[in-house]
Amino acid sequence: MKITLKRDVFEKKLNASVAVISGRPLIPVLNEALIKIEEDKMLITTSDSEITFTNILQFEEIEGEPIDFVCDINTILRTLQLLKNELIILEVDDKNVKFSTPRTKKNYQVPITYDPDYFPTVSAEKWSEPLVINGKSLAGMIKRAVIIVNPNDLRAGMQGVYMNMSNGVLSVQSTNANVCSSNTYKYPEESGLDDFGSALIPRGISKVIDNYLKSPKLEVSRASDGVNLRLYDGSSTTYVRLLDGKFPNVDSLYENYASDVCSVINRESLVLAIKRISIFINKSSKTLSLDFSGESLLVKGGDVDFRKNAEEEVEVVSKNELMDFEVGFNNDFFMTILNTMWGENINLFQSGYNVPALISDSSSNEFESTWLLAPIILKKK
Repeated sequence: MKITLKRDVFEKKLNASVAVISGRPLIPVLNEALIKIEEDKMLITTSDSEITFTNILQFEEIEGEPIDFVCDINTILRTLQLLKNELIILEVDDKNVKFSTPRTKKNYQVPITYDPDYFPTVSAEKWSEPLVINGKSLAGMIKRAVIIVNPNDLRAGMQGVYMNMSNGVLSVQSTNANVCSSNTYKYPEESGLDDFGSALIPRGISKVIDNYLKSPKLEVSRASDGVNLRLYDGSSTTYVRLLDGKFPNVDSLYENYASDVCSVINRESLVLAIKRISIFINKSSKTLSLDFSGESLLVKGGDVDFRKNAEEEVEVVSKNELMDFEVGFNNDFFMTILNTMWGENINLFQSGYNVPALISDSSSNEFESTWLLAPIILKKK
């Protein structure tokens, strides 16, 4: 079999696929990539047993009978670095894959390591009718939610992000017990989201979700047995093995949060102040203090061991007079929340120094990002 491919396109597809491979796979064949030929398409499949990603590469012409093979994708990438031509000639036989260019007689061989039948793939199942979703919206929400998931948490329900589609609203949630994230996007009534239900997606989805940030239309289907989820945008397909745990009911936390005590703060000013103050914050306690007792907001931080303290004043857009206390937060968690938001201002709801803060970004009428952050108890003023 002989195929001519564009080097830059082929390399880009391989780089997207190699990101899925785990450093320590459960079975050795998952260190490799399965490459299949179907008519005028090359399907490059990699897997880490939870996420199976298939990238689709179009080509114009093939010589000989199609041959499917499994080989080391990292070795292919290193070989491409040695070939500087715009076009790559790929020749496959029973034992090797040969790479060359039209301008040189020199070729490089990559051995075929496994029979294609040994590579685990998602079995052919019945899938639900696909829902067409804006890929940028879904990918963006998953990226925000997955950053707070604790990979060392032994509870299955806390190891992924929870996606729910109902009543014309797509929501993606996550928690690590200290922080809760809830991202929602409103869809038109005709989108058909009511019948889809919910799914608990493993955090490994972050390896491939960037591929869908530029997809205006993303098809989402669910297997009939509820085990797998399929994402397809025309150029790649991702199969996700859903987690079996039960996600905590964080909706009740948001529903019961009745505080209307709110301050509106300029996000950029707050981020810059915290970055300067964080230099002085103790690396173990990571305690950031926000003092609302004055007319403006005082951002404080310090390290008792080294007798270092710093504070900076930040103007607030509006401040509720009932917010006259000083509250502490984990600096890393607070900065993570601020970095996921893009609006000019943030809304911070909190009725006391010993209750969680609700932080929201209302920069869009269709999209809403809301976070609950547990405080670090300092002292009552």
